[in-house]
Amino acid sequence: MASSKGYLDFILEQLSDLEEITYRSMMGEYIVYYRGKILGGIYDDRFLVKPVKSAIAYMPNAKYEVPYDGAKEMLLVDDVDNKDFLTDLFNSMYDELPAPKPKKKNNRIWIWGEVKMDFNKMIPELSVFDINKTKKFYSRLGFKIEYERNDERFVFMSFQGSQFMFEQIHDDGWNTGELSYPLGRGINFSIAVEDVEGIYKLVKTLNFEIYRELTRNQYQVNGAEETQIEFLIQDPNGYLLRFTNW
Repeated sequence: MASSKGYLDFILEQLSDLEEITYRSMMGEYIVYYRGKILGGIYDDRFLVKPVKSAIAYMPNAKYEVPYDGAKEMLLVDDVDNKDFLTDLFNSMYDELPAPKPKKKNNRIWIWGEVKMDFNKMIPELSVFDINKTKKFYSRLGFKIEYERNDERFVFMSFQGSQFMFEQIHDDGWNTGELSYPLGRGINFSIAVEDVEGIYKLVKTLNFEIYRELTRNQYQVNGAEETQIEFLIQDPNGYLLRFTNW
């Protein structure tokens, strides 16, 4: 069962004495942030927080419950009607939680004193069977053509900070072996997007085949548990694309 918007609004009102409370929708549930840090979330109309030492000390009798199947246990906040209690709980937890990950910066290319384009430090260049089919596929997903060289059957495309170069296979290319479908065996390209559920819905609308359905997984990152939402599809050349929330 997904959480209701009404319950989210109630919790946000109870936390309104705190500055920089934000949230993000995730598969019908809501992740709650305090000054950029994830403190907990709303799952099936339950308010759960991370079981850090400060939260355990503040709520010694709190129940441990899983937010969803396969996830690790969190602490259930029972006293949601007590606004001061929630404010003090969040303040006690804040320093113990890891700082938010900094946003990646691109390198800038300057032409005649103006910013012409931002290039990532690492950009995969993929050999493809048909450059036009490849362009159409990625364009329908929302990728933007930054520039192309039609005579070389080459295109540079970007999407929400991710960048790819595509070139149609030819005899003079950097071919280290036989190229046959599926290309990119053993590789998947992780593409972080702002709204992974929205991209998933778009893919379903476009009737693209799903390689792996939308799932939530827990990963340890620098000692903290992070939730990743992801699904995978294959492009016309066989390359695996993994769309994620981070």
